Order: sequence, then structure tokens, then C-alpha cells
Amino acid sequence: MEQAFSSVIALIFLSRVQVIQVFSHRMYMEAIETLAIQRDLPSAIRNQQIKPVFQPIVSCITGEIVGFEALARWQHAELGAISPARFIPMAEESNLIVELGEQVLTQSCQFIQRFNEIRAEQQQPQLSVHVNFSAHHFSSSTLLENLRTTLQESMLAPQHLVIEITESMLIERPNESVKRMEQIKQLGVGLALDDFGTGYSALNTLCQYPLDIVKLDRSFVLRLMDGQQGEVLVRAIVNMARDLKLAMVAEGVETHEQMLKIKALGVEEIQGFYYYRPMLAADIFALTEAKLSVEVCS
Repeated sequence: MEQAFSSVIALIFLSRVQVIQVFSHRMYMEAIETLAIQRDLPSAIRNQQIKPVFQPIVSCITGEIVGFEALARWQHAELGAISPARFIPMAEESNLIVELGEQVLTQSCQFIQRFNEIRAEQQQPQLSVHVNFSAHHFSSSTLLENLRTTLQESMLAPQHLVIEITESMLIERPNESVKRMEQIKQLGVGLALDDFGTGYSALNTLCQYPLDIVKLDRSFVLRLMDGQQGEVLVRAIVNMARDLKLAMVAEGVETHEQMLKIKALGVEEIQGFYYYRPMLAADIFALTEAKLSVEVCS
């Protein structure tokens, strides 16, 4: 009896010791930061403090910018830069993600319309902007009407907007997803499958849904460096996309060697730090103006 009682006391003591050991100062600070993010997120969205930055998509052949992807960024007044991996899930949990998504969509359309106006003055081809949609945003009952309104108010031609969706969003409700995708395409807006290869039925997805673009996940780009097996796998995916007449963008290209391998496999467009990091719209306009000045002077 005494031995059993002693064992119980020992277990209680050990469990308390474990709790004390695990709950470190770092965890305490993370908890405080999480509470601050949750507290300030609604006002940050309401006051449009979360803004899009734009990462260029580049042609492997010419090295020229052929489009952009909009990425939400939040510079908190006290905490500094907050990762989207932290505030996006919180926005989804609190049903703020549709409002945030609409803001990013509107600002992105305004950006690319202004950028294309400058390119038109330079007699250069018009470019598109890719905007990521969450599952809640994609299935929102107001999505189609908001898309129409945003395009009209920004005066952006629909073919210069691409909506990026993930495979996980599609496979949960395949029939509803196909219907929604077809409705979006009827507006003239393009559709891209983001993070291709991270889902469970990736190859099936290419055939099943009305897509225009496939974005090859960076994990496949990394596999190219692992040897012949990785190269065989990526080549099969690239060839399949080509046979289905889908454009392909390789994501996460960071080195010259990766770029050469991707180019050798026939992928025409890449996105990654090798060429450009995400930039504010003002910095892109400044870069464009500087390039124009150099051409005029030369």
C-alpha cells in the first residue's frame, strides 16, 4: 500500500516537474505575441495595414519579368514583421480571411493595372498578377460578384488576373470546386494550381480541373539536386503538364544551378530568390522608372 502510494506521489511530482521544464521563457513570450496578434489582427485588416508585396515571375528564356505573385505582409507597429504562416491561419479561424483576401485582391488589381499602363506607354506587353485565395474566400457566396466589381473598378482586363488555389482546397469538394472554377473562367480570369505536388492526388488534379497554370512546388526544385531520380520525376511532371497544354512556373528557384536544370527540362517560367525577392509596389515602379531612364539615356 505504501509502495503504491509512493508511486502515485512520484508520478504527480514528475508530471509537475515536466510542466515546469517545458514551459520555458521562450514559450511564454510566444504566447504573449500570439495574444497580441489575435488582438490587433481585426484592426489591422480593417485599417488595411496588411499589404501585398509582389514577387516577379521571370522567363527562363529571356530573364524578363512576365508576371507577379501577390503575397500578404504585415508590419506590426510593435512586433515588427509577422509571418503570414502565423496571421493567415488566425484570419481563417476568426472568419476575417475573406475580408483580407478581398483587400489583397483589390490592391493587386490596382497595382497591375497601373503597372500595365506604364508598360503600354513603353509599348511593352501587358502582364498578369497572381492572387492566392484561401478555401473560405474561394467558396464565398460573394466571390463572383466581388470579382466582377473589383475588375470593373480597377479597369483591369480579366485576362491579367490569375487566381491561385491549392490542391487541398479542390479535393475536399471536387464537384463544387469544378463549378466554381468554371464560373471564374467565364469571367476571363485565369486559374493556377499552387504548390503542385504537395497533395495526395497531384497527377489526377491536372486532368480533373479546368486549370491554366501549374506552379511546381519548391520541394521538386530541391529534388533536382538529389540526382537522376529527382530529375526523372520532375521531367515526367513537366511533360504531362505540357501534354495537357498547361503553363508551368517553378517556385523557389534560388541558385544558378537550379535555374539551369529547370530550364533544361523545358519549364519556361520561374519564381524565386535567384532573380527577385518580393517587393513593394512602390519599389517595382521605381525599378521600372530607373530602367526606362537608362534606356532613354542610352
